[in-house]
Amino acid sequence: VTIQNTDWAIADLLPLFLSILFIFILFSHVFYQRHRVSKHLTQQNIWKRTRKMFLQLLPITIIFLIFNMPLIIVGLLAISNPWYNTTPYFYVNSLSYCLSLCMPFAVLSRQSVIQKRLATLLRLRRLNRTRPTNISVMPLRLGNTLTVRRSMIATGMLDGL
Repeated sequence: VTIQNTDWAIADLLPLFLSILFIFILFSHVFYQRHRVSKHLTQQNIWKRTRKMFLQLLPITIIFLIFNMPLIIVGLLAISNPWYNTTPYFYVNSLSYCLSLCMPFAVLSRQSVIQKRLATLLRLRRLNRTRPTNISVMPLRLGNTLTVRRSMIATGMLDGL
């Protein structure tokens, strides 16, 4: 065991396994709280806080795992084959810089004010879509003559018929 492998295991591998362990513990705690709340209705606030904390921590952990898992896989492969310690390791190691860029978005994504604003923006985008309109043509009999009356919205030319 070299110092480089020991350093890699402590700096990269240990935080990954600890985060997976603690997320599993938190996940089981959330389900335990849910089970307790179903028995006792007085603990609704505890359930809401625990659920909110879990939902805030989940995107952070997912981003952490997405950007660190390739580094761990390449590091484990580098133990058996030294070629993985060259180019693939340097490419995958640069993914850790993206982690710090994406983390604020993960934190802000679970804020209720931000979620409401995004929902409003998406709703406005849906309302502003251009879509075809139907023009209805209805036959209208005036005495012995047959005339065609178009919808006022489509033509805007009917002034009082």
